[in-house]
Amino acid sequence: MGIDITNQCIIVSALMHDIGKFAQRAEQKSSRQLESAYCPVYNGKTTHKHVLYTDFFIESADFPLPHELQEHRSRIARLAAVHHNPGVSNENSEKLLEEIIQKADCFSSGLDRLSSEEENNYKKTRLESIFSFIELRKPNTQKKYHVLQKQGEAKALFPCSEKENKTGDYEKLFADFVNTLKKIPLDQGFQAYLSSLVSVLEQYTYCIPSSTYKSDPDISLYDHSITTAAIAQALWACCEENRNIPLGKQSFLLFSAEFSGIQKYIFSGKTSTGTAKILRARSFHLQALTRSIILHTLDTLSLSPVAKIMDAGGKFILLLPDTPRTKVLMREIMQEIEIFFAQTFKGELKAPLALLPVTQGEMKQERFLEKLDVLNDELETNKFKAFQHYFAEYPAVFDIEYNKGICSYCERNRTEDEDLCSECKNLIEIGEAIPKSTLGLFTKNKPPKNYAFFKLIGGISLVLDNGGTFAKSDIEQALDCINLKSFGSYTRYPIAGYIPRKEKRPKDFEELADSAVIHEENRCVSMLGILKADVDNLGFIFSLGFKNRLSVSRYAQLSRMLNAFFSEYLVQVIEENNFNIYTVFMGGDDLLVLGAWTDILAFAKILHTDFSAFTAENKDITLSAGIAFVKPKLPVSKFTAMAEEALEQSKAYQKNGQMKNACTLFEVTCPWTEFDKQCKTGKDLEDALLQNKLTQGFVRRLLSYADDCKLFMAEGKIRHGLYVSHLQYDMARNISDEDVKKQIAKITQAEEFENSRIAISYALYKTRNA
Repeated sequence: MGIDITNQCIIVSALMHDIGKFAQRAEQKSSRQLESAYCPVYNGKTTHKHVLYTDFFIESADFPLPHELQEHRSRIARLAAVHHNPGVSNENSEKLLEEIIQKADCFSSGLDRLSSEEENNYKKTRLESIFSFIELRKPNTQKKYHVLQKQGEAKALFPCSEKENKTGDYEKLFADFVNTLKKIPLDQGFQAYLSSLVSVLEQYTYCIPSSTYKSDPDISLYDHSITTAAIAQALWACCEENRNIPLGKQSFLLFSAEFSGIQKYIFSGKTSTGTAKILRARSFHLQALTRSIILHTLDTLSLSPVAKIMDAGGKFILLLPDTPRTKVLMREIMQEIEIFFAQTFKGELKAPLALLPVTQGEMKQERFLEKLDVLNDELETNKFKAFQHYFAEYPAVFDIEYNKGICSYCERNRTEDEDLCSECKNLIEIGEAIPKSTLGLFTKNKPPKNYAFFKLIGGISLVLDNGGTFAKSDIEQALDCINLKSFGSYTRYPIAGYIPRKEKRPKDFEELADSAVIHEENRCVSMLGILKADVDNLGFIFSLGFKNRLSVSRYAQLSRMLNAFFSEYLVQVIEENNFNIYTVFMGGDDLLVLGAWTDILAFAKILHTDFSAFTAENKDITLSAGIAFVKPKLPVSKFTAMAEEALEQSKAYQKNGQMKNACTLFEVTCPWTEFDKQCKTGKDLEDALLQNKLTQGFVRRLLSYADDCKLFMAEGKIRHGLYVSHLQYDMARNISDEDVKKQIAKITQAEEFENSRIAISYALYKTRNA
């Protein structure tokens, strides 16, 4: 079902209602003649004059509208501009729309604005990083701010100190914004237009504070606008169906899903030819599955994607209208999702669901956290009964005929005439298409010929252009068109598309491992490195970090920012450094990558340093990681399990008052500062070995001494403490260079000698014959 014209007008008006703040700060023109009609009066003076800039901009040719909305331009401008003074229209139906936009704006503003004693300069004030406001252990006094810079430019998402925040100005940013708006497609249907508009708004208004007057500027104009649109859309749907209920009494539904069994699904199977493609495709498949559930739900309910509050890391939350029709349709949709997952993934992957009614009062800051806790508890409970409706209708045992054999890769599905099942062959095809593709279509139509595609839920297919182009009619009829490469046209949909190549083809795992070898010197071991990392205490950050100030806008913004770091920025890091690394998954709050072990170590150091800078150097926001080195022929499930085990050790780290915020490698768990120090020490040992100031034999014995030190510190047994005298004798007999002696003495006398296994193993790996 489509979205009617009135709903389209409401959505666009709500999205653009505060665009006047951007235009006003950029010193653009305004509709001054409407001041008495559109602006409220306080103490005899008109206020909120940004609405005059909103009206002028929407009425101007600078703001593009699709052909079907051109005749409604003035209506959209009025609805957007009167949100502080509704009642301009003489028609009751239009007054209701004006009140809905006002209600949505006030509701969103009331949710996301903190009181401040200072009356800030609206043009000079910059958006304060949302991470600056998170407090778990003690108040964070270090504040960081966003530069006025479009998203996508180098480190645009990284905040800086107030003194450093001198670059960027509203005039240039607004001019670039207007130019980018011109690229929005206007003749391919409302969905293509809306998704493009949202993409451009995010690119340019993520760094602009939504409010600067008597409030802390911590919520972006983008997040305030998208939240306002979500609320307005839901309120209009409620008013359309619940006509006997006043606007102020209408309520909402929060619909959420959180995939369970992700790692098992991605990594099940043998290591073989095509493994990298299948891993890449399975990770992408999970993103597509999430998106297809969202699109199928919203299409069934005749709602637009502005209903999405968050979508990251296999979890999403939608804001829906609380109406009888919605509840009936949601029961059908939830049962359909359950059956799809049971029949498609045979229980290996599941999607626990939750649907929660929420009143307007419960969306306020002091109560929103309680509803989120209830929602998350319901998701957790439903993990244990994810297939209850399926088993009530279908047998508990899957009746599968394996007459022609079982798939040699996934070892789950039956084959027809070849070794691989149709699903794994499809995954390989998708894995090949991902790096070549720019656009993708989520469509319920039959996929165009000669394009790679996934079959998803609700009869939806995701079709990739594979370097080609889609027909205009295909885009117009699609539920969504995604842009895998850039902002601007269509829905921004970042994926990890970078692939290390050899002679223009993707490297396999053995070639990836061999990338670590320094062939001209015939040294350095050929091994794969696997790095798994995620944010520490994320549940506490959301539930306690904002105290009682967690609003829907803050929740959306924090989720969006973390996802952008993992799914976009880190992919750029890998590509810009030409790392020999495959991104298996990156998004939400975690990642798993594999590649040449030397590049994995280099990436790990960047990961920690940049995550700290990205999160405003807030000491309450940390990240832990686990690293494993393996031979490339080891089964994928085995080496990912090793990385997972190493990550769990990092999460369990607790020493000298520090918890988590650690990295595990070579069975050593230490804080990131110590990890960086060990990597530097390892490089020094490597240099000493290459200069023949140390021998391989001595360094191998040094590794044994470090192990004895660890046992002695843990158990206190004398025989393990003998390493001290043995080490002294070994140094005196085998090291003649005094500087090297001092270096070894410094390593071995350090309190953390037991951590030196990292440095010593690194040096041995780097200098071993290839």
